[in-house]
Amino acid sequence: LQLENNKKEDAKQTLVESLKIKPKDPTLILLQEAINGESQAAMAKSAEQQIKETVTDPFAREMRLADLAVADGNQQDQLTHLKAAQALRPNDGHVLDQLFRYYLAAGQFDLAQPFLDPLAKLDFDQAHGLLYKFRFGLQKGDLTTAMAVAQQLITEYPEFSESWEAMGDALQASGQYDDASSKYLQALDKQATN
Repeated sequence: LQLENNKKEDAKQTLVESLKIKPKDPTLILLQEAINGESQAAMAKSAEQQIKETVTDPFAREMRLADLAVADGNQQDQLTHLKAAQALRPNDGHVLDQLFRYYLAAGQFDLAQPFLDPLAKLDFDQAHGLLYKFRFGLQKGDLTTAMAVAQQLITEYPEFSESWEAMGDALQASGQYDDASSKYLQALDKQATN
């Protein structure tokens, strides 16, 4: 916040105090390098090294490195670290979710589909896999499935804003913009009450 308000010296002082408390925190080190004007590539390399040195749990390390790869825009490294994390914990919902989203965004539906059942069994979306099934259908362009699953979501989980947002997305994708708007408003209403 201090940086955004052009208070670089105050930001540096706050950072120095924070680093006294957490000297090996990768986020603080990245911020320090950014304040000092280091390049993005150098900062990413430094953050990677800090994660490797400070995160002792191998699974947590791989997940943090995958997050860093996302921030750095390196999709190949993201996938490499997600696969390494999955090898360590094959049934972990976080890694399965991230792999599903990775393949879905890449349009690799044949690689995303095998994650649908495990994520549903884990109930990672808290909707018995329906949100994943919806995203899969919508991203694949299967509007019939997306619409049916969105209807199922608002019937079975009307209290969740994500259900109404899904229906809005399905309606918008099918060109029903006015109906989509009303569903988005319902999603906002659910967010305000939950």
